[in-house]
Amino acid sequence: MNILHLARLEFERPLSSRTVIACTLLLAAIIGRSYLCLDTIQYDLGGALDGTTAIDLFYIAINDTWCAIVLIPITSLVLCASIFSSDAATGFDQLLLTKVADRKTLWLSKAIAVALRCAAFVAVLAMTLAIVDQALYATPLPTSRVPEWLAYSGITDEYLLPGLPTYSLVPETWNYTYFILFIWFVESIICTSVVLFYTGITIRSAFPALPILVGFLGQLIVLQLPQLFADLTFLLDPAGAAEHAGIPVRGIVADALCLGTYAWGAGLFQTGVGGPALLAQAANELPLDEMAPQQMQSLLRGYSVNSFATLIGVVVTLLIISIACIARRYALRGTRKIREHAATTERGTRP
Repeated sequence: MNILHLARLEFERPLSSRTVIACTLLLAAIIGRSYLCLDTIQYDLGGALDGTTAIDLFYIAINDTWCAIVLIPITSLVLCASIFSSDAATGFDQLLLTKVADRKTLWLSKAIAVALRCAAFVAVLAMTLAIVDQALYATPLPTSRVPEWLAYSGITDEYLLPGLPTYSLVPETWNYTYFILFIWFVESIICTSVVLFYTGITIRSAFPALPILVGFLGQLIVLQLPQLFADLTFLLDPAGAAEHAGIPVRGIVADALCLGTYAWGAGLFQTGVGGPALLAQAANELPLDEMAPQQMQSLLRGYSVNSFATLIGVVVTLLIISIACIARRYALRGTRKIREHAATTERGTRP
């Protein structure tokens, strides 16, 4: 059996009723959370979202920390965990090792199946959110034009969030349809790396639900780390923390899985945007000559954002760790299987 044939078999593996129910409940939670975030944004913007489209709800979902760090990755994990964990529990993968000439073929096919399931789930999520929003509010379908409420000039010095820092603006010159397709691709890769990471570090366990439990606890901890970092910063340096009041806490590896912590249009290693725009906005309320030097420096630093290099580094690190764990586990299984076969052969040839 070649790798593509095995990947197709793994991808088409039927889902249990418990998996379907769990995914349905998690999908409902994502929809509810996305609408809650959208309502908050709409309230901050004075009750109007100019140029809104049906796909905007999906964009808000992958910008929200709860959805992007916990709900979406855990739903992907529920969908994909059985690809590795069920075989480890039943020993079916050991049987497959006797039919596959190269052990890499087996675990690579499973990794490809995980990537395909994650991509399919993110696509279904985007379409479901768009269909629900269009059915409830008759919002128009997306076009190539970026919605006005999401757009900015594309010059990072002019990056200015109109409300709470809960989402990232998009350059107005970009094609919105292609951008959403790119977002689907990036989110699929993020989900794949998270799923493979938690299945990889728990692959030695015969308990099928362990990857999901470990993943849920791990993502909850990741979700809370930025706030913990902010609290510790305030305790250690209250004056420095006060300078950053009102500016979102970003630039922490823990929140790198949320695309709302980035600034589209920024450079690969850029970690701050919108400094001049923030300073100009503040100057309308308080003259520059009355501002403290520390306050001006803080405003000039602008919004702290994660660099895209951080996202690449985190995803690559997760993939390397997961592939190392999975490859080692299947190498050990193959070695043990060969030894068992050799021992059986030896017993059968003794006089």
